Amino acid sequence: MKKLIGTLILGSLFCLGLFALSYAKPDQSAPPVSIGVADRPASPVSIGDVLRAHNVPQNPDALSAFVAEAVRLTSRPAGIDRESPSFFERQVSVVMADDRYKRYTADPLKQREQVVLFDGSAFHYAVSERGKLAEEANQMTDSQARGVELNVKTFNLVPILKQLSDPATEVIYLGRTVGSQDKFDVKTATNRWTLYADTEHLICRIDVRDRVVEYASYRSVDGVRLPFVQRLSIGGQLVQEMVFTRIALNPDLPADCFSGAALSKQLVH
Repeated sequence: MKKLIGTLILGSLFCLGLFALSYAKPDQSAPPVSIGVADRPASPVSIGDVLRAHNVPQNPDALSAFVAEAVRLTSRPAGIDRESPSFFERQVSVVMADDRYKRYTADPLKQREQVVLFDGSAFHYAVSERGKLAEEANQMTDSQARGVELNVKTFNLVPILKQLSDPATEVIYLGRTVGSQDKFDVKTATNRWTLYADTEHLICRIDVRDRVVEYASYRSVDGVRLPFVQRLSIGGQLVQEMVFTRIALNPDLPADCFSGAALSKQLVH
């Protein structure tokens, strides 16, 4: 259990607070205009324009499930080990369908691998060292579970596009920046952040307090436009970069994909 805690904290150090922080205060530099509210002036750009730019309405079933793989480089916090490289690399993959998801992480040589799975009602995890099962359990603390969940929900844009497509999500247009980016205040049932879209209406940035996530290198994936580079900065300092090597939408998943009983078999070579 202690090994799991350390792995989760290290792997998710810079992502845990991304959407869990208290609601960010919207920028008041431009008068907000509520989208879809009849008694206020219509905004020049709506979140519908953003979704159309990503080709989400044209592919209504594409966001129901996804698989994504990436190489993640994370800066080491100052003072941990001055002789170690200034960053550490991990292979990360996430598969998500509805409210079920599975996250796999491994070092470059796969000396240590970890899978955390949520089957819709409970968490499961397995860890292997050099191809042999090291530890296994089906209980996690609330903070550990929340950390994994937030890490999964900030993995590329698919979960975010899905939230923006939800009619219950509230969006307020905040105006256009000096750099010609359209700015929105986004509020879901549990989270709130500031979203920026470029001149093509593609999402290029999301802010939560001093945390900034930037997206770049867009490609078409099964009809939907998605970024293949994602960067996280905290306090103006770049701390993490992910380069995606594979993204697939609405894939065919094996029947035991979210089975806790079959989880350990995936790590034994």
